[in-house]
Amino acid sequence: MPNSDLLLLGQRIAELRLSRQLKQAELAYEAGVSHRTLQRLEAGEPVKSDGLIKVIKCLGHLDNVLAALDTLGFSPYEKLAEAGLKVSQLKPQLPAALPARINSARPGVTTHKRRVRRSRTAAAEPDESARSAARVARVQWPEDQV
Repeated sequence: MPNSDLLLLGQRIAELRLSRQLKQAELAYEAGVSHRTLQRLEAGEPVKSDGLIKVIKCLGHLDNVLAALDTLGFSPYEKLAEAGLKVSQLKPQLPAALPARINSARPGVTTHKRRVRRSRTAAAEPDESARSAARVARVQWPEDQV
């Protein structure tokens, strides 16, 4: 069951489209999104935010959306000052999810697994010893060594 907020948003976009006497395919083309994306949007299904923004902008209501998001001036520096802290007092934190593992031998350096490519001649004419060695050989990546 679609989220009721998304369904309400989709219905509102469909109303705006119909008030301008546009077909879904026409609005999708003008907005630069696929017809299927607009169908999903009007049905209350999740779509990527850039597609949603393109459609809202094409309908001429992006300024209204941005005005609704307008907040009072928020400054993280003011919040720190209110708490009696300075930026230099904050401890650096690692991101929640790192794309690669951190190399313990060299802190701050990330390592990535590398693929090893075999030469075409070796792959084309494997002898019996190479085949048996290939079955037994295991690759241990540098970052997996502890």
